[in-house]
Amino acid sequence: ICGVPVKYPYAIPMNSGWNIIGYPQTKAIDGLKVLQQLIDRGVLIKVQDELGNSIEDWGIFGGWQNNIGNFMAGEGYKVKVSAKDTLWIYDNYPKSTTILSDLITTIHFQPEFEGNGVDHMNINLVGLPVNMLRAGDELAVFDNETCVGAVTILPQHLKNQSVPIVASATDNQGMAGFTEGSQITLKLWKSMNNQEFSLEPEIVKGTDIFTKH
Repeated sequence: ICGVPVKYPYAIPMNSGWNIIGYPQTKAIDGLKVLQQLIDRGVLIKVQDELGNSIEDWGIFGGWQNNIGNFMAGEGYKVKVSAKDTLWIYDNYPKSTTILSDLITTIHFQPEFEGNGVDHMNINLVGLPVNMLRAGDELAVFDNETCVGAVTILPQHLKNQSVPIVASATDNQGMAGFTEGSQITLKLWKSMNNQEFSLEPEIVKGTDIFTKH
């Protein structure tokens, strides 16, 4: 496949609801910088990458949070908007990149899906009780006995008292994942004494029922 570089500004039209877009830029740019125009116009709802990481508004718990980092050439993104709009890709942006800390693979909780997963749900935990947690502990999301997402607690999560967990759905072709409508179960593993606990979180926004995206 061959072609020529796009001419900027480059328009990406989007319909109300979910859209899948490319990123026709060769430079890595902070995803929030690219999307700020949609935020300013009040139409952006949520963005997800292929791993299910999101850019979304956490409201009083931190405003717009970028858990994707930089938009990268060759990658695609799911973008949900509340109204028909156009995302403009520019030749230059203010110098800014987002460097996210590398996540540590969990050792106790093992999600049962393979690869990147599909139709992800983002479960964002806020107000973490730092007196109960330490770096190296693990949190996991279950649909009955199926682990559909897990994360290792890092110092940054304790500092911010928040951590996002990405859960993957079943693909109806044999790959494990959550089933829409099932109850969400949250579990904690304490690394120091190798103990596992079931948690009962307070729902401050959203639902405790699995829903795609």
